[in-house]
Formats: sequence, structure tokens, C-alpha cells
Amino acid sequence: MKRFSILTLLVLFAAFFATAQNYSRLLMLKKSRMNGEDVRAVQVALNNLGFTEVGEADGWFGPKTEKGVKSFQKLAGFSVNGVVNKDVYELLVNQKGGNVIQAYLNELNQINYYLKQDLSRKTYDYNGHSSEGGEICVYRSEAESLYSEMSLCGEMGKFVATLYKVSGTNYVLVCESTTYKSHLNSDPKTNTVEYKIYYYTSGLYFNILNGQAVDNTDNIQDLVQQLKSRM
Repeated sequence: MKRFSILTLLVLFAAFFATAQNYSRLLMLKKSRMNGEDVRAVQVALNNLGFTEVGEADGWFGPKTEKGVKSFQKLAGFSVNGVVNKDVYELLVNQKGGNVIQAYLNELNQINYYLKQDLSRKTYDYNGHSSEGGEICVYRSEAESLYSEMSLCGEMGKFVATLYKVSGTNYVLVCESTTYKSHLNSDPKTNTVEYKIYYYTSGLYFNILNGQAVDNTDNIQDLVQQLKSRM
């Protein structure tokens, strides 16, 4: 059996803790900017997942970092508030989670890549499914369709469903439901927005909720088929 000296073990432990940042505090945008290695670790992790809007990992929690955190929270099924609590930190920085959520996190780079590209778009009418009309837009590269998006508008809200083609035969479905506070009055300050995220892999649908992949019980097959049929 190979033996290690005490000095070697100390070096190995030091290397481990240098890469695994322990959670110690809530991180958020404040008037007096928060800074530290934990903020830098969040910024590095966001950049690695394709949330490059955070910019340089300088260790200061500014508006760009908050924007990146909100984008991550949306796709990871957390409350979208820009605050990095322990659950957000452990998933984002230390990637603590099961095999499915780890595979899902790897897909986020692909989604973020799509959203930053100048893709061609083809629009199809989807009227008759909501009071104020609707449409399906398909976004393509030169070679293939990459994602499709359904928008349905009503008097008291809006529903948007986006289906992303990711690795292999996997798909990610992002559903955004916006409820207006008053009739036909879309004000971001008073609207209520709810997100639901679904991950299709290995022939199964999972609901991405609070940073975990749970068995899906929602009936989304018809919606997915409608979006796939245009791609």
C-alpha cells in the first residue's frame, strides 16, 4: 500500500480546500458593494456555465453579477431574486447535486451560446389559442433549427414556452408565465412571473426545481410536440 507523509497529506488537503469554496454568507447587490473570494467563486462559476454577462471575475458583487445570478436562478428553478443563498451557492460553485442535475448544468453552456448568436428566425402564426393571439418563432443556424419559442398573449397575462435542442437527443423546456396586475397592463414592476423548467434526457422528463431534478408530473408532451413540429 502506498504511504503518504504528513506533509504530503497537508498539501493535498490544502489543494482541496483551495478549489472547494465553503459557503459563509448571503451574497447580493448592496449600495456598499460586497467583495471577497466567495464573490469571485460565484463569478467564475457563472462564466464557466456561459453566463458571461457577469464580465471579469473581480470579486466585487455589482449589477452585472446580479444579472448573471438571476439568469442562473431562472434556469436552475430557484426564486429569481439575485441573492446567492446556500442552496444557490452550493449548486453553482461546488456543484453539489445528483447525476441528472449535473448533466443539466452542462447543458446551460449550450443554451447561453444560442442566446448570444445572431440566428435567423422564422415566425408562424399561432392564433386561436389565446384571446390576444400568438406565434411560434424558430431560431436557426445555417445548418439546423436550434430552438423554438411559443408566445401566447391574453388580457391578463402572457405565456412563453421555449424549447432548446441541447446535447444528443436532449431538450430543455423553459416556460414563463406572466400575470398582469390589471387588464392589459404589462408593467414589469407589478407583474407576477413564474418559471417552470423541464429537462428531457434518456427518454425521461425531469422538473428542475430549486436546483434539483425531480420526476416530472406535469402534462407537457403536447406542448413539446407543438414546438418540435416547427423545428
